[in-house]
Amino acid sequence: MTSYLDPTSEIERVLGRYEDFSECVVDAVQWSRGGTHIEVSIDYRWNADGTVRRAADDRILVRLQFGRVQEIEVRNRLNGVQLDEPERLDWGISEISRLVIGETARSRAYAREHTRFYEASFQRESGVCITIVFADFDWSEIALAT
Repeated sequence: MTSYLDPTSEIERVLGRYEDFSECVVDAVQWSRGGTHIEVSIDYRWNADGTVRRAADDRILVRLQFGRVQEIEVRNRLNGVQLDEPERLDWGISEISRLVIGETARSRAYAREHTRFYEASFQRESGVCITIVFADFDWSEIALAT
């Protein structure tokens, strides 16, 4: 993982390139190194022309890697139907409306003399579903043929 002294510009570049991951799908969340590193894989749903990718098109996975993680929180807020009929859940449960990353009061509580922390907030239309407080950031893109 690349450890940027100040990852702000890299974060802004990634969010801009992928349009804040609007209407994309969280494909997987993995942790390593005792939970201090979290990788979130996002199925990027957009074509270069701004149209939504068809299911038959090649997939693009964007892997966001968060290091020196201080907090991770996951909230699903399942409703009564989703709880009563879990077999009806599909990819839509993992769709996010956008990803916001920045410094917050929550992340600043972990700041050290030479280390800034940031908060990643994966948001759904119904509210925040994943929050990660971290210091290091890296990413990669993988094209998958269908």
